[in-house]
Amino acid sequence: MLTHLTVPATLWRDIPAQVANVEGSVCVSLRGGSTSTMLGAVANELRGPIGVWLDVSEQYPASIGARDVKTLAQLCHVDCVVVASNDQKARQHAQIVEALLSGERVTLENDVAVLDGAYSRPAPPQPIVVWWREGDQLLNDEQTLNQSNSSNTADVDVEVFS
Repeated sequence: MLTHLTVPATLWRDIPAQVANVEGSVCVSLRGGSTSTMLGAVANELRGPIGVWLDVSEQYPASIGARDVKTLAQLCHVDCVVVASNDQKARQHAQIVEALLSGERVTLENDVAVLDGAYSRPAPPQPIVVWWREGDQLLNDEQTLNQSNSSNTADVDVEVFS
């Protein structure tokens, strides 16, 4: 099970409490602000692993998202990343994120990017599972999760995938 919390930027200080109330894996996105920056600001208050929800676009490409996740992973235990995109190419964006999180030299070409001998070091200290969103599903190379519930409480949007 994976829960996606979308928190308004005005409530970023409440993220540790919101995350503590969730069972299983949790991915956070911040509405109206930088998710990685705000999670970094509360990293010392997080009691367990955290996931990052990346909404990638031309203005915020997967390569920059991967850099932000790697930086956050130096401050707290990041266990997963979900890549979402409005251009129907979330899987290709997720390939870029996953490759750049490896810490290895990356040569990869797909519909969204061309990387030729790119490095992004250091690699995160713990492995990070990379998912992508397609409709109401989260997928990776080994598993598919279906959206089973969604709600809005106290300005926080909650989506549950199982």
